[in-house]
Amino acid sequence: MSIAGKDVLVVEDESLIVMMVEDLLRDLKTGSVQVASTVQEALDLLDTRKFDAAILDIKLKREFSSAVAERLRERQIPFLVATGYAEYQGEVGGRVLTKPYTSAQLAEALAGLTSGAPAR
Repeated sequence: MSIAGKDVLVVEDESLIVMMVEDLLRDLKTGSVQVASTVQEALDLLDTRKFDAAILDIKLKREFSSAVAERLRERQIPFLVATGYAEYQGEVGGRVLTKPYTSAQLAEALAGLTSGAPAR
């Protein structure tokens, strides 16, 4: 799947990571990029907008994003789990990209969302 022109939901609570991901997505010529820093914000966006893909952090402050992952699966929206918590990688399912990651690794993982290629 090419990410160009696609609308992406980014669920992340660290502002520096959000800025890096937004810059990368802009470089990849995505459509719109919406950011949610809490589970409720993400669920609200999923209820009101259509997304082609999502990047999901597992742990947002004191909450886990399992409900967001479930909603993404229900809507058949491919998503990438970006996390620094190895012990939580199986918590929500999805393709995993371990933090810290480079822009190139993120771009490769996004490209492979529907190709079946493993994330690194």
